[in-house]
Formats: sequence, C-alpha cells, structure tokens
Amino acid sequence: MNKISKQELSKQILPWRWAEALRSCHLFWIPARLGDIPRGQREWLLAFFARLGEFAQSDLELRGEIFLSARTVHENSALKDVYLNAMLSDTPLTGQCRRTQEKERAAPTQKDVDELVAGRKKYNPYDYVTENAYWFLSREDRELKERYLGYGGMSMLYRKPDEQHAPPAPAVPMNMPLIIPKFIRNDPSIKGLLEGFDPRNPVGTPPFLRNHSGMKSAFGTLKADKLQERAESLQSSFGAKSKEVFGDGMARDLTFESLPFLLPQLTTQDFFSRTEKEIHRWFEVFNIYIRESPEDEGVILACKDDLTSAIAGIITTMRSEGYRYWEG
Repeated sequence: MNKISKQELSKQILPWRWAEALRSCHLFWIPARLGDIPRGQREWLLAFFARLGEFAQSDLELRGEIFLSARTVHENSALKDVYLNAMLSDTPLTGQCRRTQEKERAAPTQKDVDELVAGRKKYNPYDYVTENAYWFLSREDRELKERYLGYGGMSMLYRKPDEQHAPPAPAVPMNMPLIIPKFIRNDPSIKGLLEGFDPRNPVGTPPFLRNHSGMKSAFGTLKADKLQERAESLQSSFGAKSKEVFGDGMARDLTFESLPFLLPQLTTQDFFSRTEKEIHRWFEVFNIYIRESPEDEGVILACKDDLTSAIAGIITTMRSEGYRYWEG
C-alpha cells in the first residue's frame, strides 16, 4: 500500500487544518462560531468528538476529562441555567485556569478605584481576580458534551489513567457469602429489608433503599452508582501534575496548595511561540488537548502522537454518513 502524502492527508482531514510545519506536537484547528454556534456546526463537532473519544479510550487506552470555564458560565445566562440544573449529576470541582507566563493578578490601586468611581474605566472583575474552571467528575462524557459544547468555554483532555494498585487482601475472602441466621431472615421486621439482598456483595446498596419512592429521584439525580468513578478522579495524579507543570511563576503558598488543579488555556500561538522542550512537558499532563478557543475563533486539537490518519479515518466515515461541516 502506498503511503499517503501529507498533502493528501491535509485534504482528507478537512475541515480541520493541520499545522504541518510544527515539530513539537501535532496541532489542528477548525473554525467555529463559538457562543452562537450554528446547529450544523454543533452536530458535526458532537459527532466527531464522540468518535474521537471512543478511539482514544478503546485504541489508545486514554481517559477523558471534561472542563468548563467558569467565566463562560457566568457571562451566559442560558448556559448558567443549564449548568445549575445539572450540577448535582455532573459534580463539578472548581480549580483555576492558567495561561502560559500568566502574571499574578494585582489588587486594584487607588488610581483604579478613582477611575472606576468616576466612570472613566469600565469594571471588569477578571482584571483583578483569576479565572476559574470546573472539572466534571462525572464520567458521562456524551451527556457533558451535549450540554456544554459550543459556548466557547469547554476543554477536553485525554490522558493515561493512573496505574491501579491492587487493594490489600481482605481478612475474609470476598467470594465467601455473608451468612445471616435463619431466625433473623424470618423475622417480620427484617424480612423486607433483606429482600433482594446479595450475600456475596454485602456492601452494595440494598434494594429496599434503592427502590424506595423517596430515594428514586435522589439516586437518579446524584447517580449514586457512579460515586466510585468520581472518587477515582479525585484520587488521580492529574491535579498535582497539572500544578507541577503549569504552576510556574505562582507563589507556592496556602492558596496554591489548596488548588485541586490548574487547567491550561492554550491557544495556537502558544504552540508556535514556546520551545519544543516546554511543549513536551505539557504533554506529561495529557496526551490529547482540545479547547474551544475564542482567541482562535475555533477549536484547537493538539496531540502528543501522530493521530492524523485516525482523524482522517473518522472524517471519511462521517462523510459517508452524510455529515458536512458549514464554516460560515
């Protein structure tokens, strides 16, 4: 089979544009009207990112993480309603956005205050406070993308999951059922509580509680069966590693130590202006970086490894299914 040329690959991955000259990583950009995104663009991007996410998880064994800019939420009333209504199920954790070589925000000077009071300067809170980001501990990737894609503040990272260490062996083998004496099982006040009880999984949620009319809505909203996945996110190395790599120039004070994570807000300019060594260090935090970038008037996609052929394959399949991207 003949090797496909870069020129041919560049055509196959349209509407994505490929920064072929970049050597530090593989960088792509697609135009998008963020904030007021046309339905056709949104549908195409949702379909593409669903397929890319499946490829990243199944073929590359990467774990996806989804983030949303708090500023985007606060400045868009429609998005704020969506965010608040889904907060319990999405389980957002607040961290801090970080731009390359960002300086610490300075407190307003007396001159700033005087100009604000006199109306000579427009008040912008983000001139004085840092921007935050929400990390969704929920693993419902498809639902999160459906909710938040297109407003201009979503980021997606795909990274290698942490190695899972085997838990210590229990004192009693887990395959040994929990034995409940017959006289207890036959007790009228206990019998209903034990209905559907699995003696081989004594720590599972008992059916009487899960099926209780007063608890059904709580289990449905909070998705209690996903608590283990959320706990794994909190215990992952992502937070510490993101602070280590993107926390340059930040004071290592109590505020920094209390931050759960730093979310890099990268633009295409960052990838062209920084050294190859610096960019390789960014990819210690993630393998694939995706961000809705208002500065670039579109979405950027950066990969540690060459995924150009995989992207071309996804788009070829989408074309055969009738997907077309409108760039207007």
